Amino acid sequence: MNEIDWFELLICILFASFGGVVKKLVDVEKTKNKKKISVGQYISSSLISLFVGMIMYFIAKNYNMPIFLIMSLTSVTGFLGTPAIYIATDWLLKKFKKRIIEPNDEVK
Repeated sequence: MNEIDWFELLICILFASFGGVVKKLVDVEKTKNKKKISVGQYISSSLISLFVGMIMYFIAKNYNMPIFLIMSLTSVTGFLGTPAIYIATDWLLKKFKKRIIEPNDEVK
């Protein structure tokens, strides 16, 4: 069983959080009116990214990926934010659909 390296996890979620802030900055640059974004919006984006990055860390750690790849994946998923949750949900549902038994289905 994989042990959690708390320092690695901290570094990865910081990368993920930074990815969320970068995404918010990119969004600001894309807007034509350059509307200012509040500190609360940056914090919100950072927290969502932190959560998504932490999930990616645990998934990647389960597959024994190298730490630099894990850091990259957590950064990218942090940048993606909420869409990364939807992508992961779709992947998990496809992967485990055969194992999920609906109440009226037979066990195969």
